[in-house]
Amino acid sequence: MSKRRHTSSTTPISKATFATGLFLLAHLLLAHWQSPYPFWGLDLLAYYPAWLQIPFTLFAAFLLLPPTRARLLQLFEKLTPLLNHSIGRATLSFILILALATLFYSFRSAVHLLGDGYLYLRELDNAIWNELPRVDRAPLSFWIIRTLHNLGGSALTTYRIYSFASGLFYLALIFPIARTLGRNRTEAVAIGTFLLSAGFLQLFCGYVENYALLLPALLLYLLAGLRALQNQLSPWVPALALALFLPLHFALVAFLPSLAFLLWQSKKPAHFPDFAKTFAPLVSLMLVPLVLFVFLDIHLFTYFNKLAGGHLLPLFAEPNFYQPYRLFSLAHMLDVLNQQFLAAPAACLVLFCFYKRKGRDPQSLFLCTATLFPFLFTFLANPEIGAFRDWDIFTLPALPFTLWAARHIAIQIPNRTHLTHVILLFCGAAALHTALWVGLNANTEAAEHRFKNLLSHTQLSKHAGSYGWEILGRYYRLQKQSGKSLEAYRSALEANPNNYRHWIAVGNAYCDINQYDRGLIHLKKAAELQPEFAPTYSNIGVACLRLGQYQEALVYLKKAAELDDGIATVHSNLAMAYQALDQPDKAIEHLEKAITLKPDFADAHANLGAIYHHMDQPEKAIEHLEKAIALNPRLADAFMYMNLGAAYQILKQYDSAIQYLQKASTLNPNLADVYFNLGAAYVMYNQPDKARDSFRTFLRLAPNDPQAPRLRAWLRANPSP
Repeated sequence: MSKRRHTSSTTPISKATFATGLFLLAHLLLAHWQSPYPFWGLDLLAYYPAWLQIPFTLFAAFLLLPPTRARLLQLFEKLTPLLNHSIGRATLSFILILALATLFYSFRSAVHLLGDGYLYLRELDNAIWNELPRVDRAPLSFWIIRTLHNLGGSALTTYRIYSFASGLFYLALIFPIARTLGRNRTEAVAIGTFLLSAGFLQLFCGYVENYALLLPALLLYLLAGLRALQNQLSPWVPALALALFLPLHFALVAFLPSLAFLLWQSKKPAHFPDFAKTFAPLVSLMLVPLVLFVFLDIHLFTYFNKLAGGHLLPLFAEPNFYQPYRLFSLAHMLDVLNQQFLAAPAACLVLFCFYKRKGRDPQSLFLCTATLFPFLFTFLANPEIGAFRDWDIFTLPALPFTLWAARHIAIQIPNRTHLTHVILLFCGAAALHTALWVGLNANTEAAEHRFKNLLSHTQLSKHAGSYGWEILGRYYRLQKQSGKSLEAYRSALEANPNNYRHWIAVGNAYCDINQYDRGLIHLKKAAELQPEFAPTYSNIGVACLRLGQYQEALVYLKKAAELDDGIATVHSNLAMAYQALDQPDKAIEHLEKAITLKPDFADAHANLGAIYHHMDQPEKAIEHLEKAIALNPRLADAFMYMNLGAAYQILKQYDSAIQYLQKASTLNPNLADVYFNLGAAYVMYNQPDKARDSFRTFLRLAPNDPQAPRLRAWLRANPSP
């Protein structure tokens, strides 16, 4: 009697269905997770309205049920004839790129709290990079962004163009790499689908950081490397590509082992010409970055000395102010897991579901090497501003990981039907996950909520926590949400009470809500911590001005000017103090100094114009008031227009006087003095009917004004016809 061979009933489709179901179920469960340490790579639904869980569940059921999945695959099969012709392939490629580019733009990031987004926007808009050029660990990226910004537009526009252009570059490379890596059409579609459903696509949605260009650059390097392994290119081509891209960010050094594998894999004949071909990549790798560094005016020794510091997590030592945990702690392991699930969900499903030591061909080994060493780099690195904020650079291995996973699953599942079902399961779930991630960041309220929640509940270093709360506080302050701004700044101060910037921020936040006494306490503490920082004394002076303590304000503002005589706002505030103390000559002196330092200082022009008006110097008053309006039309209130009208009235230019006084009356219909001046201008302009209307309005608004009896007498003497 023969023995029956036992065969497992677990097919690739059932394994993939189970893994995909768990993945999607995790999203639903984490929408209600109340743990103090959330799984921030998968809890995206928690920041959406509860009703969205219904369509999410329906889509998950549609994806997991075999009949509906089979029907969807039948629809895809109908597109197959188009792929048999170059025109059809080109048309589909164009439509796909256009559709995704539209999505990148339509779902662009609403806020820029992740990474160093708001820091870079502020520095770029304030031209700080022109005075102190930014390089950090990404000299070429900063140079490209600065050059693009110099063409015109705001910093936000510059970064969005950089992000969108990088996305188009990435999309254009998907098709050649899919054809290169895929052994047949099904595998090519699998590779393309994996690349189009990854979470790192967020970087192309108007994301404000310097990493967007890294992904298409890496994809181009990997494409060149794969073709070199197929003997379609010389190994020096991927070497040259990596050398050119290395200054984009020095983290790309982690891909050198993959280049070494390429060179090792290539044949090594004994005769010199072929040896030279093998040696050429190494020479180019050394020379090309050096040429670029000279072009970018970077002095490497000085630069790397500046970078020296604790950028690695401790193995056994206690974490310090800049380090949130040890290397092998549970919190770190969870952060690493979250990073990869967020950026490469389909690849993670492949790894957990189908990993076997099979498929050790050169291309798979090349992609594996390109994944492992960058992953080791991100695993060892310290998330200095928090893992959930550093997700962008820590997803560096996600691109080769995604390519490896697509290639690996194709090798593991030779059956075409099984493979297409598994691809649809994994990539469908990944696309839904990525849609949630992109949509969350495109929604202001949801993105704010997530950032604040993770600042509160993830394990951060004191440095990361204080910096994150400071960024959130500055964001709220720009949004005129003073209460939330104060709350965030106080959290930053609690995380790092030795940072004088946080004391300044809390002090300014109290001043924003008119609690100047409490603001002064914090500002003076900042001056104790950092006695050489001029803006602190300027802020103290402004708070004293608001409290009516003009002599004390002068003391602090003079101290600020002593420390830094080049701050225009300090001289403007000194002028306010002198004006309050009835010393207009000194006020004018400091306002003129402020304008010399900052010719487009609209507030200084406005204040100077008001002083000249009160000093009965109408020509100078008009010059500065009109300059202020031209520089900043939002400054033009009823009082400014009234002063302009009165100045023109003194010069007997009644048409201009009437024009400005009418604008003042429109902005503030209850400002009585406007109607007095307007009536007087109409009298001089020989328009008595309009003068009567203006005087009557004035008398209605200010019946007890000292000028009222004279105006009533004029009205009786000049009755309506």
